[in-house]
Amino acid sequence: MAIFYKLNYRENKTHPDATGYFAVIENKGTLSTNEVADEIQRNCSLKRSDVLAVLSELGEVVKKSVLQSHAVKLDGLGVFRPGISSIRVTNPDDFNVHRNVRGLRLNFLPEQSMHNGRRTKNIFENAELKRG
Repeated sequence: MAIFYKLNYRENKTHPDATGYFAVIENKGTLSTNEVADEIQRNCSLKRSDVLAVLSELGEVVKKSVLQSHAVKLDGLGVFRPGISSIRVTNPDDFNVHRNVRGLRLNFLPEQSMHNGRRTKNIFENAELKRG
């Protein structure tokens, strides 16, 4: 499997030594839930309608769990967990949710393992990079 990249030029006027070409992933599009269901159906014995039902419920379970401050670990994929961005205060009594919280986010931590003393994200285990 190939992950395609391209080179983009970025100029940094404040740090000229950081100016140059950088690799960026070349996005080949987004798979819809239906396309994911079709692919899963081809790879197993479930019908497309069953797969769609499971994917729909997966989304609901992840959302419900995250809204209750739980992390959700999916074997072979990784962990979804809630995150928060806030503005620092020097005194805890000065903290106000409406004033100091910038927003909530969903953090994804891909499943990892050790290979040759290096931590590797399992999803990229057999990845090959190709210039697009």
